[in-house]
Amino acid sequence: IGIRATYPRLPGKLAAYLACARPFTWLAPIVGVACSAAMATRYGYTDWGTVVAGWRTLVYGATTLLLLVVGNNFVNQSTDPEDAINRAYRPVVRGLVGREEAATIGHLLWVIAILRAATLNAPFGFLVGALVAISYAYSHPPIRLKARLWWGNAAIAVARGGLGFLAAWSLWAPIGAPPALMAATILTTFLIGATTARDVPAATRGGCTAGKGSCR
Repeated sequence: IGIRATYPRLPGKLAAYLACARPFTWLAPIVGVACSAAMATRYGYTDWGTVVAGWRTLVYGATTLLLLVVGNNFVNQSTDPEDAINRAYRPVVRGLVGREEAATIGHLLWVIAILRAATLNAPFGFLVGALVAISYAYSHPPIRLKARLWWGNAAIAVARGGLGFLAAWSLWAPIGAPPALMAATILTTFLIGATTARDVPAATRGGCTAGKGSCR
């Protein structure tokens, strides 16, 4: 489906930017922050009165993680030549957004996310910085984890699962709390299985360049 057909009410360039940002991925950080608050309340690390009174923290933390996710989406598409085969509908491949343009936007959003995170608390700032570092290693050479199926899937699982949840949890409670570590472990294990189950069959069908690129 073309960009303009997907977002018919938006100007062409704005629609291309929105497609690069991949709106369906925005739900994860918002839900993660809300669920971490509920879980921290359930296990007695905070209470609903504190969460409601600190609603600005919830909004600020969620939007900071959202900026991180959007930055990841722009950078990932700017560094993936395999998209020309596997994701020909993406705006970077179609020339609606330049690769350098997408990379600049993505890196700028990463910097903003780190700066915002550092103003909340040290653990949140550290974890957001770690998430950016993993995302950089995932997309950029010489490490480029996305070109290594198992390492790439592990990086996604750790970032989107364990560390992502711990970052949200750190807004309300210590990151070393047993419930948080257990939840992070479960999320990471689940995502390793889910991403591998998705990529291996696609690689076997020739839907991506196995061992040299990612199906994402």
